[in-house]
Amino acid sequence: PITQFVECLYVNFDFEGAQDTLKRCEETIKQDFFLIGLLDDFLESARLTIFETYCRIHQVIDIDMLAHKLNMDRDAAEHWIV
Repeated sequence: PITQFVECLYVNFDFEGAQDTLKRCEETIKQDFFLIGLLDDFLESARLTIFETYCRIHQVIDIDMLAHKLNMDRDAAEHWIV
């Protein structure tokens, strides 16, 4: 699912697909003995990548839409961005 996440984001610019794939990545990493320690770092980097890609493509950014894309509530997304 990790390579599918990259494909959704950089090849297809499919943010919904990237969001769904990110959930599967989280489940996969939780089950991997060697990667479990990197779960928080991976999720933070993935959210940052989604955010940067989304901002490069769109001129106007709605915080509610962005929070949905990052799997966060509005306040958490606003705090994370700032």
